[in-house]
Amino acid sequence: MKKQLCFTLLAFCAYQANMTSTDIALRRLASEALIMLQTHQTLLLGNGTLKISTPHQNDNLLCIEEIFQGIGTLKNHTTKGHLGTEAFFHGLSSLRDHISIEEKKCRGPRRNVGDFLKHLQIFLQQIKTDGIGRKCDSCKAAETEEAEKA
Repeated sequence: MKKQLCFTLLAFCAYQANMTSTDIALRRLASEALIMLQTHQTLLLGNGTLKISTPHQNDNLLCIEEIFQGIGTLKNHTTKGHLGTEAFFHGLSSLRDHISIEEKKCRGPRRNVGDFLKHLQIFLQQIKTDGIGRKCDSCKAAETEEAEKA
């Protein structure tokens, strides 16, 4: 039993040691953005009529381009001058600046702003817990198709 605990602790420590400062910064920014999203969700929803392109639920990470386009749309349709939402959008901008991986498109239907905010919450939660290393399903499929054509 003690051996198992020691191996588990050793594996956890090795994992933590491999986290770069960028990973730590991404997770911190995602955590802060999640808190702000939950705090200001009612204000961001507005009247609920705005439609934003939202990747499919299983296509969370690396559908970054669509997510940040949606964030831009949301920002343009949110009341200006509210300190909380301004800080939220600034935090998301900082998050994008830290993401240094290749962006992929994972097209999805235009959905209401509430659905987009739910998807954004899942996206931020995954960055907070897993980092950026996982590819979305439709991105993998697109890469496979491109490789087969070449």
